[in-house]
Parts: sequence; C-alpha cells; structure tokens
Amino acid sequence: MNAIIADQTFDTEEYAALARALGWVEGFGAFFVECSPAQGRELVTRLTNQLEKRCQLVELQSEIKDLRQYILHLPDYQAIQVLFILGLERSFEPYIKAGYGGEGDYYKEDTPIPVLGRLNLDREVLCRDLPQLAVVFMLPRYGIKYFIRRAPDFFDWRSGWFHFATEKSLLSSLIAEKTEIDYDVYLQQSVTERQARLLELADLSEEPAQTDEEKVQLYREMGIILGSLERYEEMIASYDKAIAINPNHDWVWSNRGTALGQLGRYEEAIASYDKAIAINPNHNWAWVLRGAVLGQLGRYEEAIASYDKAIAINPNDDDAWNNRGDALGELGRYEEAIASYDKTVAINPNHDSAWYQRGWSLGQLGRYEEAIASCDKAIAINPNHDWAWYQRGYSLSQLERNEEAIASYDKAVVINPNHDEAWYNFGYALWKQGKLSDAANSFAKALEIAPNDLSALSNDTELALVQQDFSRMQQRLAVALPLLQPDTDTFVIVPFLQWLAAPQTSPQFILDAIQQLEPTVKMTWDFSDTQPALDRLTPAQQTIAYAFIDFFKSQCDFATLQQRVNAT
Repeated sequence: MNAIIADQTFDTEEYAALARALGWVEGFGAFFVECSPAQGRELVTRLTNQLEKRCQLVELQSEIKDLRQYILHLPDYQAIQVLFILGLERSFEPYIKAGYGGEGDYYKEDTPIPVLGRLNLDREVLCRDLPQLAVVFMLPRYGIKYFIRRAPDFFDWRSGWFHFATEKSLLSSLIAEKTEIDYDVYLQQSVTERQARLLELADLSEEPAQTDEEKVQLYREMGIILGSLERYEEMIASYDKAIAINPNHDWVWSNRGTALGQLGRYEEAIASYDKAIAINPNHNWAWVLRGAVLGQLGRYEEAIASYDKAIAINPNDDDAWNNRGDALGELGRYEEAIASYDKTVAINPNHDSAWYQRGWSLGQLGRYEEAIASCDKAIAINPNHDWAWYQRGYSLSQLERNEEAIASYDKAVVINPNHDEAWYNFGYALWKQGKLSDAANSFAKALEIAPNDLSALSNDTELALVQQDFSRMQQRLAVALPLLQPDTDTFVIVPFLQWLAAPQTSPQFILDAIQQLEPTVKMTWDFSDTQPALDRLTPAQQTIAYAFIDFFKSQCDFATLQQRVNAT
C-alpha cells in the first residue's frame, strides 16, 4: 500500500523558510530536508508550482556511487536551477552495518559509503561544474544522520537544513503500511533490506505525532525484524520498550519469549509465555512455544500438558501435534508419539518433520520396514532432510541391508557434511561390508565433528584393534577413558578392548569396572566384529576373553566370571 498525502498541511514557518531560501539562492547551494518520501513528493509539487525557477525531481531507486557524474548525465542539466533528489538513502543501504537505534553501529565510520565519500571530495568541483544549481537532498532522519557522520565536510557546507515532522494521518498510514509485513517476507529479504527497514521504523518511532499504540506496533515490528536477523538481545530490548508502553499485548510477550528461548534463557522464556497466556488464555501459539521451551529443559510431561492446551484451542494445529509427539518420544512412549504424528500428517500431509519423527519412533519399536516407509515420505517432501536419510539408513542397517544403508548414509552426509551421527553409522555399515579402511575414514569424520562422541570413539577403538593400528587405538583411548561413566556399557567395554590390545596384562581393572557399573545398564555390544582380534590371542587369553564376553551377554554371573578369570 502506498501512502498518499491528501491536502497535506506542512509546518507553515518551516515551509516558508524553505521556499524563501530556494527562491533567494543564486549559484550552487546544497539544502537538506528531513522528511518522509511521501512528504518529499508533496513538497516538490508545491515548491515547483511556487518557485519561479526551473525545477526537476530525481527519485533514485538504487545505489549510485558518484552524484556529480549522475547529475552531469541528466538531459539538459545546465538549464535546471533546483534539483530535488529523493531516495539517496538507497545508496547507503548496502553499507549498513548491524546496530540498533540512535547513533549506534549503523553509523560506524569504518565502512566507506562511495557516494558520500565522493561528495566530501567533490565540493569545489560541484560549484565549478554546476554553478547555477541548488541541490535539495530530501531524506529520512537516518539518511540525514549518515550525512552528518559520513560526509561531515559536505554537510557543514550546506546552505540550509529543514525538518518536517510527519502529519498525523500520514504517520498513521505509514505505520500501518510498514507493520503489516509477514515474518516469512522478511526472511526472503536480504540482510541489507531488513536493516534499512529497521532504520525506517526507528525514524517513525521518533515522530512526535504517533499514539502509544502505534509506537507499540513499531517496537513489535522492529522486534520481528531483529529476530529474523538473529539479534535476540536487541529483539528483547525492543519488546521491553513496547511492554513499558502497554503491558497487555499477548503477542509482544510471546515474541519476547521466543527471543529468550533462542538465547537459552528458558526459565525467562516460560515466564514471558505465561504472561502472554495470562493476557490471552486462547493464545495457542504461546502454549506451543511454551511446550517447546519446557522440552528444552527436559520437562516433557509439562511440555505435553502445554501442547494439550494448544490442541484444545485449535485441534488442527499440526505443529502442536508434532511437538507433542516429540515430547512423548523423549519419554519412550513411542506408540503414543506415533499416534500424535499420525494426527500431524492427517492435518498436514506435507509435514516432513512429522514423517521423519514418526519413522524414528517406529525404529525405536523395531518396526524397521514401517520406519523406512515413513522416512521415504519425509524424503519425498524434502529430499534434503538429512535426518530422514540418516534414520532410513539406520533402519536398513538393522535389517542387515547394508548396501542400501550405505547409500542412505551417503545421502545424509552429502546434504549435511557435519552430521556426525550419520558419519558414525556410515562407518559401522561400511565395516559390516568388510570395507575397513572406508569405515575408519567415516569414524574419523565423525570424530572431527564430535571429538568426544563415545560411540564413535569406542567403535573406532575396536576397529583400530582389529586393524592392528595400535597408535590410532591409543589416541582414541586417551580421549575415551576419561569420558567413561558407569551408566553406559562403554564403561566396561572400552577397558575390555584396551586389555585385548595388551592381553599379557592383568584383566583386574575390567573386573573393577564391572563392580562399579550401575545395575540397570544393559549390555548391547556386538562382539562379532571383534573376532579377528580374539583369533590372535593365545588359548589361555581366549579363555579369559570369552569369559568376559559371556558375562557381557548375560550368560554367566559375576562370581562365575571371577572364577573363570582367576582359574586361568
């Protein structure tokens, strides 16, 4: 929507002073008019009709680097006496740096702006080349600030500086126009475009004629743009300004919660969502976001309750159903999670995340064929869903369809080369296919990304043992051993692998580790891959090794294990 001035009333004294200055000026002059673009057009129309001089308007739509050259290329430029220039701020926008408000980083002097640099240098040349011309720069407030900070010599050389506050009806129209933009639209804009819009909104927020409610609208919109730029501290500051004016806007509190959540300040985020819900108990999106933050804190039961509230308000909220499924999955309630995902995809069949998570839950239940089918749905919607490719590969591995699994893992790491779990499982599948060197390379990739991943460290320790690469094995052990905790089977498996590399030593340290192991730990290690290392042992050493393996497989108790080890 384009705001149009109808019968605009300007400040009488300011307008008269501008008209008088332009009427009297002889020879070159530089005038600055602080106004909105719509005001500028109206001023040009009135002044052109009033002044007994040849006037021309230039409205710039994109960057120029040299204003003098631009003017010299205008048709019949020597006959123009007053040249109004609108839109010169477009030449500043590509050089806007992050910052917010006032004289902040936006106006930093370490980023050259070509057009202003040329103007600083060309003052005398402009007088020489354009002796008859009065140039009127019509700029918003932030454009004037750029001139003051970035072309101070030229600005100090000015013939006049005039300010026109935006008239009330126009201001309201401009605020409505500039605060009706969807978040997704901002995401499609460049960073430069969004930062320029921030400056426009900051200018509007300083206008004296706006209402408190309009100011809240502006601060909320600035917060949305700052969120799209991932500048969350500034986003919170903008919402705090809105709340200071009117604390009863549920969407402001909700958006503030989002910013806090992005910064990991989850308890504060929950408090913000609670404020939004207290104002509007039917704000279903605040309930959804509150649930997501509770999930980040591991408070899954509370998260589910929050999602249930959102669903009661809007039973067709696919994201609420999807997030509810995620929380149920975290609690190991996979059947219920699948039912939630089924609701999600019934509402929105193109919800790729729900199809993937559904596949993951099916995999947790050992329903691998169904898991593959669900991941295929996710991939059909979003071929670049690396987690869906990963889960598909995992399910195929569990069905011992390792060649297909390898192809899936390969897709996952092509899409996301930093997907450490895909690299790790890729390596495991390659190992199963007898491709040991390729497997070692995949484990190495996983550990480049996640150096402390115990699964990758443990498996590459075993693979290095099988390959008799004891130098690599020692490197992995040096990292893995300090990370071991008695609540996982690696607490005893890694020491066992360490002993297999030096079977002439006492295995007592393995027995000691077993005694520290938490009783609820389930042993899941697959020793079929360890066989080449076992085959290299002496008969006596094999007796000890197989005694431990029998214990790990729950085929004997600890007392029997001790007897068998000590008898050897």
